[in-house]
Amino acid sequence: QRNIKYQGEGYNTDHQPGDLVHHLFGPNLKKTLTIDEFRSFHLELRDEVQRLQYYLLSDKLDEHGEPLMSLPAFAKSVAALVPSDYRGDFQERAAALHSKPVSEVVIEHEIARKNPNVPKDAKEGEVLARDLSVSFKDYEGWKEVLRSLPEMESAVRRYSYADGHFSRTNINRASNAVAGIKLTRAQIWAIFSLFDPDDKNELHHDQFVRLLKPHALNTDPRVEDEGLGLGSLFSCLSANCRVCVRNWYEGTAS
Repeated sequence: QRNIKYQGEGYNTDHQPGDLVHHLFGPNLKKTLTIDEFRSFHLELRDEVQRLQYYLLSDKLDEHGEPLMSLPAFAKSVAALVPSDYRGDFQERAAALHSKPVSEVVIEHEIARKNPNVPKDAKEGEVLARDLSVSFKDYEGWKEVLRSLPEMESAVRRYSYADGHFSRTNINRASNAVAGIKLTRAQIWAIFSLFDPDDKNELHHDQFVRLLKPHALNTDPRVEDEGLGLGSLFSCLSANCRVCVRNWYEGTAS
């Protein structure tokens, strides 16, 4: 039971715990939970949220009928993270990628990965962004990079450029050093197409990290400084995830 007040008067009401509480503590709420069990549950919940988000944002199916995210859809999901004051421009750039040829570096990387949609003799200008896809594993890697952006920027500033800007090369060096993740060449191409429209091969703090920093939330309970990272996880669940999905659909309403 719990005691509540309504218009100054007290009432007692039976409050039934939700399914999540029963899942963690059993039908009689008498089960104990170790910290390792709770950490495992936390990580499984985070991974499931990422999987559902990937399914929601995917725009085609693979050969097995499973949801698959095209490279332009990935770019739209990134554009949806940008604050509303700037989002319109980013969504336009993301939409323009649908019929834009990818670079020769991306083509070579996709051939090396044995992408069946890219002929072995493909040349620059012959492969469009819509022909490429971002797997769920690659999407998970991007989410880890997103959470690690401030630390990656610090690493680049410390060991490379004085102003800490990212290039197409050092962004993967930094992500590998900080998070053990490497983005695909196609993902890097899409990100630079959004945040570096003048093709200077530079992503500075104000034009990149500052715009995405609100989403750089560490939800891994193994490394969270202030405990299990639940604040970060549920902040993302209750606000950012819903907003990102809505912004993605608003950017593709046409």
